[in-house]
Amino acid sequence: MITQEDRDLIGKLKQRGCTNHDIANLLHIHRNSVRTILQERSAQPLMENQVLLPSKPIMVTKKSHLPAKGISKLEPFKEYLQNRLQEFPLLRGTVLFQEIVDRGYAGKDTILKNYLRSIRPDPSPAIEVPFFETLPGRQMQVDFGSGLTHIAGNLYRIHYLVFVLGYSRMMYVEIVPNQNLETLISAHLNAFRYFGGIPLQGLYDNMRQLVHRIQKQKIFTAQWNDFTSFYDLETVLQAPYHPQTKGKVERMIPYVRDHVLYGKKYNNLLELEESKQRFLEEVANCRHHSVLQTRPIDRFPTEQEYLRSFHKLYPLQRMQERKVRVQGDVVIRQKRYFLSACQPGDKICILPKEEGHYRFFQKNTNREIPLRSICPEVQDYAVEMRSMQEYENFVVSSVPKQENMAAIPGGEP
Repeated sequence: MITQEDRDLIGKLKQRGCTNHDIANLLHIHRNSVRTILQERSAQPLMENQVLLPSKPIMVTKKSHLPAKGISKLEPFKEYLQNRLQEFPLLRGTVLFQEIVDRGYAGKDTILKNYLRSIRPDPSPAIEVPFFETLPGRQMQVDFGSGLTHIAGNLYRIHYLVFVLGYSRMMYVEIVPNQNLETLISAHLNAFRYFGGIPLQGLYDNMRQLVHRIQKQKIFTAQWNDFTSFYDLETVLQAPYHPQTKGKVERMIPYVRDHVLYGKKYNNLLELEESKQRFLEEVANCRHHSVLQTRPIDRFPTEQEYLRSFHKLYPLQRMQERKVRVQGDVVIRQKRYFLSACQPGDKICILPKEEGHYRFFQKNTNREIPLRSICPEVQDYAVEMRSMQEYENFVVSSVPKQENMAAIPGGEP
C-alpha cells in the first residue's frame, strides 16, 4: 500500500526533474502507480498549506555540526557535489564518496552523509524483506537488469546479468548485448569461472528463455534442459508476483545500476567493462553486509569449498550441431572449416568466439577438435541437366529382376 508520505515524496521528486522510471525504482513501486498518483495530484486544487519545492534543490538548509574552528575537508568538494546532484538527483552517497575520493578527498563518509541529508529530502524508509538463508554452495540467484548511461556522448540502455551466491552474497555481473538464451548460458559459464565452481541450484524468474510453458508443472525449453543436465544444475523458479523470494539479487539490480550506469559517462564499451570490474573488486564484494555483518569476500572462501568443480565447458551451439562431410570439413556461413582427427559423419558442436572464428567439440566426448585450415568460400556445385527420357530409362534399368522381387518387403512373389 502506498502511504500519503510516499505520495508527497513522489510529487517532490517529480518537481525536482526525476522521471517516473527513476521514482519507481527509488520507491520500489510500479511506474504505472507513479503515473496514476501524479495524475491525481495534478487534478486536485492546490491546498493552502501545500509547500512547493523550487525547481532547483535547496543546497544547505541545516546548520553544520562541525566545529567552528578550521575548514571542513568536504568544503572544496561541495560545489562538485551540488552540480552532480543537480544533474542526477538520485545518485547514491557511496557513488559520490568514491568520486570525491578519486579527486583527493581525505575525509570520512560520515561527513558526506550528513551533508547529503541537508541538501536533499530523506528517502522513504526501505521495506524490510526477510531473507531465506541457504547453506554454502547450495544456491545462486540470477536476474536481468538494465539502465541508461552515456557512451561516446550518446545515451544508451545497457543490459546486464547479476549472479549472487546465497550464502556469502558474492556477486558477479556481466554486461550483455541482449537477453536471449545463448547469452544467458554464456554468462553462466563466465559466472562459474569467476566463482571457481558451480552451486547445486539456481533461482530465477519465470523467464521466457527458460520456460516453454507456464503451468503447475513447468516445461522448460530444450536447450535450457540440455544445459542444466550437462552441469546437473537444479532450476528453481520463484512464484509469480513474489520478487521477495529472490530478494538477494533483486536488491542488487538497482545497486549495480546506480554504481555502474547512472550518472556515468564512458568513451567506449571497454571503459564500461573496466568500471564494472572495479565495482566488483572494490565495492560490491568488499562492502560490509548489513545482514551478515561481514564482507562477502571474507565469507566466500567457506562457500567456495562446497561449490562443485567447473572442469568442462558447455558448447553454446550444442543444440545446433554439424555433421562432418566426406571431405572432412563443415560449412559455416559459406566457409569450409577443415578439422583434424575427425571422420565423415561425426557430429560436432560449434562454439563461436568472434566473427569468423569458432571452436569445435566432439558431441559425445566434449573434447575440443583442432582446426586444420579454412577455405574462404564454398563453390557452387554444378548440376548436370538431362532429358526426362534419359531419367525414365535409368529408372527402368534400376528395377530389380522378377526373381529378386520376393526378397523385397512388399514385393510381388
